[in-house]
Amino acid sequence: MWVIDASAAAELLLGTTQGRAVAATIGDEDVYAPQLLAVEVVSVMRGMVRGGDITGTRAEAALHDFDDLGVIWVDMSPLISAAWALRDSASAHDAMYVALAERLECPLLTCDRRLAKTFTRCVVPQG
Repeated sequence: MWVIDASAAAELLLGTTQGRAVAATIGDEDVYAPQLLAVEVVSVMRGMVRGGDITGTRAEAALHDFDDLGVIWVDMSPLISAAWALRDSASAHDAMYVALAERLECPLLTCDRRLAKTFTRCVVPQG
């Protein structure tokens, strides 16, 4: 069982080298995420298009595949207190993922090395 954040989900959807490492790490295991993931992935794709890293067509194709990830969605409201407790160490967005991983007692899969250095529950896939 894994919690996945937007950095890892975006890489996975784009099929990058890091994304293939994310897929290999997940294997056949269940993947959970707060509902925030959907908004964040759209934001990541938008930023990549605006920055010239990918085309709009590539972003659309990646977002089209979003449902195929099979993410198990988790309501964020029960995570608010735990996320708030992390306010000195993480942004509100990151804290939601960390709080969910702590609640489920499983690792958080991220491509954000800064986040991984802050929280031991985080795993950065190697690839």
